[in-house]
Amino acid sequence: RVSFGVVQTVDLMPNGRDVEVTAANLETFLAARLRDRVFDARKRSLSALLTGVYDVVPREVLMLLSARELELALCGIPDIDVAAWRAATTYKGAFAEAGA
Repeated sequence: RVSFGVVQTVDLMPNGRDVEVTAANLETFLAARLRDRVFDARKRSLSALLTGVYDVVPREVLMLLSARELELALCGIPDIDVAAWRAATTYKGAFAEAGA
């Protein structure tokens, strides 16, 4: 792993630096490497992000949502139906008087 220009050796398993990667253990190596790159190397950042999310949405509620449901809750639908938006909008005050 390279961090701020400094190469660091990270054992992906106990004494991993002494284990040669072969066809027999390649899948185990790749899974460990993926885990390190996606989770372990970003543990502090992910922890901070999740702490903020859990302040807004309790962990128990998040567990009930699928990834797609969570995406829709956070981002909404990818396309905006302007006609439906206009039909569901009620203008008040200066906007209503201007005929918006």
